[in-house]
Amino acid sequence: MQAFLKTASLAQSLSGKARRRSPARKTSRKSRQRPVAPTKDDIALCAYLIWETEGRPEGRHETHWSEAEAHLLARHAHDLWMSLPLCHR
Repeated sequence: MQAFLKTASLAQSLSGKARRRSPARKTSRKSRQRPVAPTKDDIALCAYLIWETEGRPEGRHETHWSEAEAHLLARHAHDLWMSLPLCHR
């Protein structure tokens, strides 16, 4: 699991989409943005990193794609859940 988390953070940094934290400031609930669902490019990058991590095995591209998609969708669902106000969780 830890290797997978490292892979996800590596994927973010390689794709240039690593989130930078802005200085602390108060935001209203209405101004919060919902997390964006993973794109095919995000899934492809994650699948590539899984393939690299597993030693570049041949013939497992569908498995790697499925694993990457499941991982990113689970993370997206978690991010959506965390974006809800506490009273709606």
